[in-house]
Amino acid sequence: MGDFVIEIKCPMTEETFKTYFDSTMTNPSSKFPTQVMLQMLFLNKGKGFSVWPSPTLKNYTVALRYIQF
Repeated sequence: MGDFVIEIKCPMTEETFKTYFDSTMTNPSSKFPTQVMLQMLFLNKGKGFSVWPSPTLKNYTVALRYIQF
């Protein structure tokens, strides 16, 4: 099916969206890469992607992070 996993988070509000990132809003909160890495480990995959669309889809903002195990 592929050599990667995709983790999609769908925050309901802008406030929730902000909690998915560190204070600079450039890096994901530490718990999310850990979730993806566990999925990669369990599924024996070497790559993973985390996707966080903005809840309002303002300007179609989507945060995408590539994670390699």
